[in-house]
Amino acid sequence: MIGLDPLVGPGSARKGGKDGQVMGDVVNLNQFRKQRARAASAKKAGENRARYGRTKDEKTRQVTEFDRVHRDLDGKQLDKPSPEDAPKAR
Repeated sequence: MIGLDPLVGPGSARKGGKDGQVMGDVVNLNQFRKQRARAASAKKAGENRARYGRTKDEKTRQVTEFDRVHRDLDGKQLDKPSPEDAPKAR
């Protein structure tokens, strides 16, 4: 049988060595590093959400306050004089 390794069974572990020991699976270290980095990033993101995040009630309250302040400010604005009412230069 060409191309088939008789030492590889249906699993991915390879039989061989002394005393019939089973060798571990080959691990791609780049994938392992990326997975570890993703896990660390997710953990940090969760901590930041807990530390700096705002509740929905706080966000709604801020928007309501912002709208109220702008309504009050717009209500206090003086009307601009029309060009007909402006003093004329002589």
